[in-house]
Amino acid sequence: MRTPYGVLVGSAERVAEVFADPSGRYTVAGYQARMEKSFGPIFLGMDAGPGYDREARGVNRAIMTVTRAGAFRKARQAMATVLAARRPPANAHRGEVVLDLRDLVDALLAALSRHWFGLPDGTLVEEGGWHWRDGPPRCPGHFHTPSRYLFQPHPGAEAAAVGQAHGQQLRQQVGKLVAQHWRQPAQLGRLGADIHTAVHALEPAEADAQDLVARTLVGVMMGFLPTVDGNLRGLLFDWLDDGTFWDLRRRLASARRADPPANDTAALAQIRAVLDAPLARGLQRRPVPDIVWRTVVQAHTLGEVSLQPGELVAVGIGSALHQRQLEDDLSLSALFGSDRHSPGGSPGPLHACPGQEMAMGVLTGALDALMAEPGLQPGPSPALLTLRP
Repeated sequence: MRTPYGVLVGSAERVAEVFADPSGRYTVAGYQARMEKSFGPIFLGMDAGPGYDREARGVNRAIMTVTRAGAFRKARQAMATVLAARRPPANAHRGEVVLDLRDLVDALLAALSRHWFGLPDGTLVEEGGWHWRDGPPRCPGHFHTPSRYLFQPHPGAEAAAVGQAHGQQLRQQVGKLVAQHWRQPAQLGRLGADIHTAVHALEPAEADAQDLVARTLVGVMMGFLPTVDGNLRGLLFDWLDDGTFWDLRRRLASARRADPPANDTAALAQIRAVLDAPLARGLQRRPVPDIVWRTVVQAHTLGEVSLQPGELVAVGIGSALHQRQLEDDLSLSALFGSDRHSPGGSPGPLHACPGQEMAMGVLTGALDALMAEPGLQPGPSPALLTLRP
């Protein structure tokens, strides 16, 4: 449907068609133009071709080495540590503390970012949510605004200005971190070191290579942090609001009492048996992002609408997932821009998310740790939890 907002694409089939784009009818060059004003250009803003292949191959391969099982273990451990740090001691004067979902998820994502990317380091990039104050950028907070600026079809003047400013600040500070650890890339975390290796070989000049590593790190983290944050917090809010969280917690506890898992593999299989279906339905209900965009480069007809070069196409991820839910189809393909690999193992759409397994592992691991915490109780609102000794 053509509207003043753009040509809206809402059905699951049309959304998949735009993402697949086998005939090269659409371009992501608009992303590149925005990135150039923010944290700098990377392959996310390139269409198919030698430039994309050169920059994306090694980075995407590195991201895809993080398995669902590996991300599950790390996220479960990180969330358990976050909860332990906030748990009141048994002899505390006040018997419980109130936990804000945003603070919990911020702390979780900061811990995961340190493991995978080597930041926040506490100096160049601090830990925490976004704020207006001057000072170093914060992780995960300052990655949200460039993401909104990049992926929203029409972010607005203020969102664009803040997204540009925060992106530039991140590029500068992460660039300093990369330069500090250039000879010891392991300090950039597991994924950061792999990205350093993949990108270093592309640029003969050290300064150019360092800048490209920094831009790529910011871009990869910008794709990871806001989406996991939004999906996890939205899911928890809904589940706490209607009681689903506590029902699933009881089901998982019952399954583990009947058959205690012998190892992490068994623990993941057990929680997936309980959570996979409600998790998929929850993500379909409130996906992040719920909309992205493309620009038309070839005149063609999509459905019953004739499109001309230069028109903006608003791709309704939320609409596509709501349709799948109504069809009782648990597919999350649209949330990740289609599946990275199709059922025969052939490559999927160019910009399908390479971190799908990583993201699902993080969500499952975080939920497992929360459901395993015996002191966790309902809070005064769906955005809050209570933690007892």
